[in-house]
Amino acid sequence: MLQRIWKYRMHYLLVIPPLLLWFIFKGIPHFMTLYGSFVDFVIFKGLFSSDWVGLDNYRNLFNLPAFTSVLGNTLTLKLLYTAVSGIFALGAALALSGIGIRWLRGGFATLFLIPYFIPSAVIVYVTMLALSQSQSPFGIKAMPLAHSELFPMVLVAAEVFKTCGIPILIALTAIGARQAAMDNRSIRVRSTYLQGNVIPAMKAVTAFMLMQLGSLLTMDSELQRLLVNPLVFETGDTLDSFGFRTVFMNAEYNLAGPLAVFQFIVQFTCSLLAYFLIKGLFARDLFTSTGGTAAIQSTGKGKNSTGILISIVLSFAVLILLYLLFIYPFSFQLSGSALHTLLSPYRYAVYMIMDLGAVTIFMMITAALAFPLTVKGLPGRGLYKLLLLALLTLSGSTFHEYLFYRDLHMSNTIFPLFLTGFYSILPIFILKSIFNSKYSSRREEAAAAGRGETYIFFCVYIPSIWKPLLALGALHFVMLWSSFTQAFIHLTNPQTFPPLMTFVNAMNEIGEAGPAYTQADLLLSGALLSLPTLLILLLMRKWLTGEVMVSTMKNL
Repeated sequence: MLQRIWKYRMHYLLVIPPLLLWFIFKGIPHFMTLYGSFVDFVIFKGLFSSDWVGLDNYRNLFNLPAFTSVLGNTLTLKLLYTAVSGIFALGAALALSGIGIRWLRGGFATLFLIPYFIPSAVIVYVTMLALSQSQSPFGIKAMPLAHSELFPMVLVAAEVFKTCGIPILIALTAIGARQAAMDNRSIRVRSTYLQGNVIPAMKAVTAFMLMQLGSLLTMDSELQRLLVNPLVFETGDTLDSFGFRTVFMNAEYNLAGPLAVFQFIVQFTCSLLAYFLIKGLFARDLFTSTGGTAAIQSTGKGKNSTGILISIVLSFAVLILLYLLFIYPFSFQLSGSALHTLLSPYRYAVYMIMDLGAVTIFMMITAALAFPLTVKGLPGRGLYKLLLLALLTLSGSTFHEYLFYRDLHMSNTIFPLFLTGFYSILPIFILKSIFNSKYSSRREEAAAAGRGETYIFFCVYIPSIWKPLLALGALHFVMLWSSFTQAFIHLTNPQTFPPLMTFVNAMNEIGEAGPAYTQADLLLSGALLSLPTLLILLLMRKWLTGEVMVSTMKNL
């Protein structure tokens, strides 16, 4: 054992700096969350000087009349989203797989990905505008956002619309890999439609649905919090919106700890179950050494025409979104001063540079933490993997994380936003799986030639994974740029808000004469906020494979 530990000493040394950073900037706040769940926190005393109350905070949480209702809403909405998105993705993937023209199939797949690369706040504003009785360009008569019985359908439809391109791409990748694998086995008889298309697509979509177990008690929190309102709390309030409103807006700080601990216990248990099920049953369908969407074979003129027709119908909603953002605003008179207020060029550039810096460190940390997982015989590998799975289910943006940065005198600065952008755990597993499925033979050849782990890291591992690592970094930038929650928690000065936070505040800002900004100004601002992430999609689409897009599952 000692000889093996010494042989792989580089792996242990490699993970110490990133884990130390995690312990300081994430681990301590999470310890504060656990400790805070057992004390009667008084803001003037501080966390560790407040009185110990044991399980009283948990009793208070579970005895709240609203808690059971909110928990039921959360589970209902999450399971409904999982079922609808899975069924929709399966049907769309099978339709796309019937298109024999490679560039057309790829074009439709890219089109379905576009909503994910548009910030949730922008999706929310377009949804509110489209469903508004007074402002809708489509002449909507009803008010579904004000009816509790209709709101769950609107919320699930909005989230499915935003994220459906991801499971569709994953299913297409599985279909291409299955057909390529059958060709590589020199099978003379072409595989049936069931074997080559339906079964791999069903396996990939099932894996996607199982992955949602790891975030069973969360949805797209920003999309849901912006859409929900007091009129629909009965069916639309979830643990995310309830906790955010209760802790950060109503200042009931003692509920922050037990709520976070409860979510962690449930989601960690579900993550373990999902991990072992996917690893045992579906890993080969998600991470394959051959194939891809380009390997999908033509299925005949009939299916080709049907696939094109269905894809055109499904594309209609995405085209409407693009029309509202990039064409519709120019049918009105735009206000240059309003646009300058909404989108300060200086802050736009500052936050762009900050997010790029955080992404650079994220890629270095991800590469370092994934490398030990590529060694199956590494002593302590199972314990290390369990630690990463635990970190995967820990929630961010907690009240105690705010207290931690406040005690470091970082409140109302961009440093909390920068430091919390270093980590995302799921990409570590994605990078490991891609290397092990496609490039493990290179490691074996280097080891057989007597090469050490340092050589393998720099001359085998890094050259093999730099493309998926760059793609993972691009997706991490999309996540950072498209989020405003950290800014809401840590910043109070509007002059320091990131552009997206300014946009969120402006959505419902009312002046003496009515809305402070016109819908044209807001739509164009939303378009400009979406440009960096849409450019990433267009420039890096070739590298944003189904395997890489699995890394976004934690954010769905």
